[in-house]
Amino acid sequence: MSLIRKLGGRKACAFYVTLGVITTLTALNKATTEVLGVIDGLYLIYAGANVSSKKKAGDSNGEK
Repeated sequence: MSLIRKLGGRKACAFYVTLGVITTLTALNKATTEVLGVIDGLYLIYAGANVSSKKKAGDSNGEK
């Protein structure tokens, strides 16, 4: 069983990595608003793109 599967999948793994990076930056006193905004934005784009691609796949199968 892979590490990603143990952590709950790709999105959950990305969330844990993001949380770890934010925690590390905060502990090192390097967490500025701009850096945290970029990290948060990139994670939301990744998760949103994944949801959007699944929604399009459902539409092509005739589902709503």
